[in-house]
Amino acid sequence: GRGRSRRRDPGSRQSFPPASDSGSATGAAGPCSPAATSPRDAGREDTLAGAVAAPADLRGRVLGERYELIELLARGATSGVYRARDTHLDLEVAVKVLHTFLTAQERLVERFLLEARTLAALESRHVVRYRDAGRDDQRAWLVMQFAHGRTLAAMLREEGPLALVPAVNLAAQVLEGLRDIHALGLVHRDVKPANIVVGPDGRVLLLDLGIVRDNVGPRLTPGDLFVGTPEYAPPEQILGQAVDDRTDLYALAGVLYRMLTGR
Repeated sequence: GRGRSRRRDPGSRQSFPPASDSGSATGAAGPCSPAATSPRDAGREDTLAGAVAAPADLRGRVLGERYELIELLARGATSGVYRARDTHLDLEVAVKVLHTFLTAQERLVERFLLEARTLAALESRHVVRYRDAGRDDQRAWLVMQFAHGRTLAAMLREEGPLALVPAVNLAAQVLEGLRDIHALGLVHRDVKPANIVVGPDGRVLLLDLGIVRDNVGPRLTPGDLFVGTPEYAPPEQILGQAVDDRTDLYALAGVLYRMLTGR
């Protein structure tokens, strides 16, 4: 997002739920975030405060006797994201599954599910909807709207910088989504091109609310691990200091710069 940074965003699918932009590999992303790796890296080891064996690919499993996991879309240090089918409603959804090795941390799982309940109350035209959450003896998961379209990261990679009016229009839609998030006392903490989907009708959806943080609650991640993407994060976030609404506005300014300059 800054002028001196020329790192490319990882590839994105045509239809994609919360996307990854591997910057979160600097530290563990939040319990719902798929941040660190793409599907083609799925065989690699994930890292969370040390080396941890790569979690199993859960394709073909049915969670809660309802959500059939069809395709692994992204995997991060703490979760995997799957394209899935709601067998009760015959509806395509996205499901984030907390890695099994983390489900032994009861406080983390409880916070994960509390986050889901908080996000389910969020209604916005420009934020992906959270539909359900659940757990069993081995896993915990979140169920989200499946966002059809292209990520802004893919658009910029394939088409280059945008003209002023389209860029400002996209930024304004993201700003509307952030307004709705902030109205609940939440901070997104990872606004970046890979977490912005532009639908076929031009409507923007902001993704990956799995690392949001409320302004008074405890951290969602163990210890003081950095959460977010350094290219778009303000200094206080990188240093692990308190964040607020301005954190997301700083990141959006970086995204707007990226849209206009391609850098």
